[in-house]
Amino acid sequence: MEPLTLAGLCAAAFAAGVIDAVAGGGGLLQVPAAFLAFPAGTLPATVIGTCKVSSFTGMMTAASRYARSHALDWRLIFPYALVGFAGGLLGAFLLTKARPEWMRPLMLVILIVVALYTFLRRDVGGGYEEKVSGPPSRTRRIALGAAIGLVGIYTGFFGPGAGSVLLFLYVRVLRVGFLDASAGVKLVNSAMDLAALVQLAPRGHIVWVVSVPMAVCNVLGSVIGARLAIARGNAFIRRCFMTVVVCVLLRLAWDLFK
Repeated sequence: MEPLTLAGLCAAAFAAGVIDAVAGGGGLLQVPAAFLAFPAGTLPATVIGTCKVSSFTGMMTAASRYARSHALDWRLIFPYALVGFAGGLLGAFLLTKARPEWMRPLMLVILIVVALYTFLRRDVGGGYEEKVSGPPSRTRRIALGAAIGLVGIYTGFFGPGAGSVLLFLYVRVLRVGFLDASAGVKLVNSAMDLAALVQLAPRGHIVWVVSVPMAVCNVLGSVIGARLAIARGNAFIRRCFMTVVVCVLLRLAWDLFK
């Protein structure tokens, strides 16, 4: 990979870290940028596997920062992390069977759906500061587990937008506040990414000379994103996020159909 192309990928990883630290959805920037940067015909598993190293390290960094400032309820994290890990394993296995010629158009379709969902649901990642009292019911916990299993499959197979969906699920299904949900969501998301790495790394689907500098930049973005969220608020980050997603969509569509 050319140095200038790698620098562009690192910039995308940094921006993704900033976005993920606030509301999730950084993969909407990082994964399409990677598909554009890698040569045509590169296996989708290799492109996404390389991005998983970056997203995993960034998510863990963001989770640790939230955990230092807010107590964790492991009853609402550990079981769902296990479910998400299982889903991630299955999704990554399916990814290894994907063919490059249909993966890019499929990626564009998935990206459009996820982006539209994020645009239309303005509450997703926008900040759920309210705290709802009372433990979640058994029905709600089971429903969340089933939904997280599906998100895990999606994360292992593709991934962009999963963090925002998980945040929405935690807040709306468990009826917890934003601070209660954030650290848990990032830990569950990290379990999904780790599962994908367990599947993809032994099969040689990670380009380490690309993934390591991307991971460093993603971690830096996660740290700065957490600070920026405190100083400027989620509304500012959301506007930047939506602008970037539109630009990436237009670029990817042009690359596919030109």
